[in-house]
Amino acid sequence: MNLSWQNVSYEDGYDIYRDGVYRTTRGVNVASWTDTNVPCRVLAYQYEVRPYKSGCSALSCSQNPGSCPCTLTPTPTTPGPTSTPTSTPTITLTPTPTIAGGADAWFQGQGGDVYGNDISSSVILGEFLSTKLEDYSGVVVSGGGINSGDGGVSESDPDWQKIGERIEGFRKGVKYDYDYFYEKFGAKSTYDPASGKPGSGIYYHQAFVEDVVSGTWDVGSGESIVFFIEGNLRIETSIDVDPGGFLAFIVSEDLYIDSTVGRPAGAAGSCLEGVFIVNGSIETGETTQVATAKLVAEGIFVADADINGSGEFNFQRNLGAANGTTPAEKFIYRPDLLFSAPEQFLKKGLSWEEIVP
Repeated sequence: MNLSWQNVSYEDGYDIYRDGVYRTTRGVNVASWTDTNVPCRVLAYQYEVRPYKSGCSALSCSQNPGSCPCTLTPTPTTPGPTSTPTSTPTITLTPTPTIAGGADAWFQGQGGDVYGNDISSSVILGEFLSTKLEDYSGVVVSGGGINSGDGGVSESDPDWQKIGERIEGFRKGVKYDYDYFYEKFGAKSTYDPASGKPGSGIYYHQAFVEDVVSGTWDVGSGESIVFFIEGNLRIETSIDVDPGGFLAFIVSEDLYIDSTVGRPAGAAGSCLEGVFIVNGSIETGETTQVATAKLVAEGIFVADADINGSGEFNFQRNLGAANGTTPAEKFIYRPDLLFSAPEQFLKKGLSWEEIVP
């Protein structure tokens, strides 16, 4: 889908929305964009292009492409006893917040293997890309290269890495993706995850734009929930899965983790748990509040599950000064989920993988 619009004056860029959902931001004086991730089952979309000015709420308008130019709405002044009412545009500019800190943001895995066709993380000195869980860290496998910044690759052993093994070859061409698992499960109940956590069961929902998970999601021991989401999925709440419980989201397109799902850099505990198998990309969410930006996710996380190269992990968190001590994203393997998983996940020959390109 190719979009173009008339460029307006004084803007710092444009926010682009599809059916009311934010998609991307274009820079100053950029007047076109191509949406390469358009679900084929939807016949029509409505796009909005909204120019913005940093620190200025007065310059804003919702528009379809081509309906520019936008104009500033005059702010009437309050007339005094002898003054003549006038109308003057008022813009108050405030400094754009910046994220302080010299170190780059970085991600880390713990306990599970890390797979990707190219793996890069600006790990700090004294830390590792893959750290120990109960005395063992995972193996790091890359089809291209492994860049762990100033840190090490595997805490257990520097040799626990393999370079030159692409994911396609490692899986022997088998795609454990949305279609694969959809065929393995039988009847499914239609349920919208926006309605809240359901009881145990196998569920399906078609997301014409994107499905949203919000509210309270605490999966207790003995509960087993599997969701098939045809479309995009956005997580806007913390998800907790107790030992003995099971939760899986299998997504045909992209997974977006809202930036509000996070914790302070020094806080313990996770904020997202479960099995997430995604044909497209996993977006960790651009940081809006540095104080609570750390994402700690426990379970099994797979992007580009159909191994066609269209999906990836997009690490977007930034802890500012805390980047010098703490990973912005940390993925912790949960082997107990294998013991509570439905039998369809445990078919002989199935290789569980945590892919972090």
